[in-house]
Amino acid sequence: MIMAGGRRAFLILSLILAPVGLQACARHLPPLPANGMLTISGRGTEGMTQAAASQSLLAKAAKLTVDHGFRYFTLINPAAARPGNGGTPLGTPLALQPGSNITIRLFHEGDVKASAPGILDAFMLLSAGKPSRVPAAR
Repeated sequence: MIMAGGRRAFLILSLILAPVGLQACARHLPPLPANGMLTISGRGTEGMTQAAASQSLLAKAAKLTVDHGFRYFTLINPAAARPGNGGTPLGTPLALQPGSNITIRLFHEGDVKASAPGILDAFMLLSAGKPSRVPAAR
């Protein structure tokens, strides 16, 4: 009888503590605004080479894209990302500077042509582990 009571107490305690443990493991995502754009902090890339900072920022962008349930993203020039303005013109290089924030716009599969200039596939970036180049901004 004592053994059964101990198991019952253990089960009840486990049911109470399990959600707390799972909540502690949950990753906090920044909320996604209605315009589908996120700004990613460049903090932590100060002192890196431009190539290393670009790789780090693109990896963060790809991870946030997938974590939000999207597949594709494009880089947006933060100064040009105002209401009614889509970003920099196609083909304009967007240098990712160490310590600088970047803004991205997220797209679901089917919302954008994957082969369009400036569109990055977050799945491919994450599986490759290293972006080969920084594409032109869109």
